[in-house]
Amino acid sequence: MKNYILIILLIFSASASAQEIKILQDALFVEYGKSTSNFDFTNSLGVSSVNINPTSKNYLRVGYSHDWYFSNKSALNENRFGLVFSLDYNNYGAKGSNKILNNFYEWDLDYLGLNLFLNYDLIKIKDFSFFVTAGSSLDYNLRGTQIINYQVFSLKNSEEFDPFTFFFKGGAGISYPLSENAKIYVQYLYGLSQIMRDDSQNSLEELNISNHSIGLGLLINIKKFYRNIQTQ
Repeated sequence: MKNYILIILLIFSASASAQEIKILQDALFVEYGKSTSNFDFTNSLGVSSVNINPTSKNYLRVGYSHDWYFSNKSALNENRFGLVFSLDYNNYGAKGSNKILNNFYEWDLDYLGLNLFLNYDLIKIKDFSFFVTAGSSLDYNLRGTQIINYQVFSLKNSEEFDPFTFFFKGGAGISYPLSENAKIYVQYLYGLSQIMRDDSQNSLEELNISNHSIGLGLLINIKKFYRNIQTQ
């Protein structure tokens, strides 16, 4: 996932050559959507659970975007490069069962995430802009429960669910302007957490969370100013 950030930076560097920064823009946005998460769980004996199914949850994201618009003398369209800071509320979950032990289990976790992303417009067709995005987030575990055979257990002090978890994320989207100072967008993101391990002696327990999300957002420009800066 880290490679996505490097790719976007390389694209940005190449596109900025012999271009001119025309517009700098600050904006606020809000995004709401659905996410589907899956848990890759390995028990204390090192055996991976194969019968775990993803569940669909909601998420909410609010943030700030600082954009640079580059004008290429040989092209009619402007290229946008954005630095995005956001705060989001995510709900992750999964369900599983073990036919041999006749067990049913379910996870339900709430996280508050601090995100840093890079956005870049790849293609613009009329008023539609297709963009790619990549970044990472530091998520704090607000609450977590695990249900085993209809008994509820708190995950607050569980070794696998540390208070803070890193996620690496990447995706793409499409935006459309509603007016000069507002636009809507649809965005897809794939996220993968760091491996969370049980630090207990002789335990091989570990957990990895993957997440697919798609959401609809509204972005409002709060400041726009013009500069002519020649880049080489």
